Amino acid sequence: VSSVFAQAADPGRVVAHVVVAAADAAVFDAALACAVGGERRWRVVPFDESSPLGARVASKISVRHAKKQYLASIFNYARFYLGELLPAAATKVVWLDSDTIALGDVAELADAVLNGADGPAVAAVPPPPGRLGAAMPKPDTTPTAG
Repeated sequence: VSSVFAQAADPGRVVAHVVVAAADAAVFDAALACAVGGERRWRVVPFDESSPLGARVASKISVRHAKKQYLASIFNYARFYLGELLPAAATKVVWLDSDTIALGDVAELADAVLNGADGPAVAAVPPPPGRLGAAMPKPDTTPTAG
């Protein structure tokens, strides 16, 4: 979160809504106060299975493979319920995972028009060269006789 504010051309335009377990809300709020400082431009959003929304999300999660149980966390699905988690005043949202470091102004992404001729769009950043995506071989597009 601190990198988002540090990279913002106008930090006053940015409000961070941090979705955390309800039991951890006070700890996260104190940590954000230390990390970000200055004007309070964040809101800790408590979310867990004891809330009506959390219980509804949990009831929809089904993980069949035993090794993939980590996917059963409601926090993996919180991004799909931001319309219910965030205040109505939040008309545009840029979702960043907790391990994301902002290297530029996220307000530029929020300002981008993501409505094409076919409707709304989703923006994503390609992996940099030498990373996971770049190591994958390119598909063979050579025509074959057949």
